[in-house]
Amino acid sequence: MPSITWPQTEYCLLSQGASVKQMKNCELAEFGFCERAIEQVPRTWLTAENSGSAVAPFGAGFHPFLDLAGSPVEDAELLIPAETVLRTDERQIPVGRLPVAGTAFDLRRLRPLGELRLDDGFADLTGSVAVLRTPRRRLELHWDSAFRYLQVFTPPAVTPGRTAVAIEPMSCPANAFNSGEGLTRLAPGAEWSGSWGIRLG
Repeated sequence: MPSITWPQTEYCLLSQGASVKQMKNCELAEFGFCERAIEQVPRTWLTAENSGSAVAPFGAGFHPFLDLAGSPVEDAELLIPAETVLRTDERQIPVGRLPVAGTAFDLRRLRPLGELRLDDGFADLTGSVAVLRTPRRRLELHWDSAFRYLQVFTPPAVTPGRTAVAIEPMSCPANAFNSGEGLTRLAPGAEWSGSWGIRLG
């Protein structure tokens, strides 16, 4: 596994010669890895280039936990612009898609989470902004067209006394290196670029 030191590292081996060419706002990206809650990330860019001699399978995902400012998860309101939720097996591996219409996963309009707890992938995105609102603040996670999936996770707590919801922009769903779904295949010398950010509303 590669090791990354933020923000100094500029290049990082991913697989079969694919490398991270640029990452801006890297010092903010580390929050996702240590599961600390994020309040605002103006925009983060990632560019990957295949510097090898063979086609490189590639996928990118970020794991920001959006801070609820002390509000309980059940009091938060969530909007996820997705037509389908990924159906998973007993190992949490995606095995298909289900329409969200008429289910508890229909978050296409801002609504309270209540007792709903999530560790689920969403696909067939119809927009590029997800909204998380509490009585104290409104957070918007936005992404560009390079990210076609979202993973949403509602942990009971991130750090003592703090609550958060993870909304994770991804270029491909979990298990893509086995299923091939959404997987990017970079030819030698080819690049992939994507960006995302968080706004305080």
